[in-house]
Amino acid sequence: MAVHTADDRSIGEVVQRLSAQTGQLVRQELRLAQLELQEKGRHAGIGAGIFGAAGITALVGRKEVGDASPLKPEQAIQTTRHDVEHLRESARR
Repeated sequence: MAVHTADDRSIGEVVQRLSAQTGQLVRQELRLAQLELQEKGRHAGIGAGIFGAAGITALVGRKEVGDASPLKPEQAIQTTRHDVEHLRESARR
């Protein structure tokens, strides 16, 4: 594969590469969201089980449930926002 500078790439090549990279980025962000939700679900399950026990164990269970809240893929949302902002900045140039 030849190395091209931005000046000698055709519009078609740029659009094709953008499309491939966008698809890959979306798949990576979805996988990150899936992994985050699995981890939070694990924490919530552990926390709910521990929370059912009495005394000191219940306090530990509350912490585990708290660690799982809110039940949304925060890291994936943050990195997606960063990606969108980067794209906006690139488009302004």
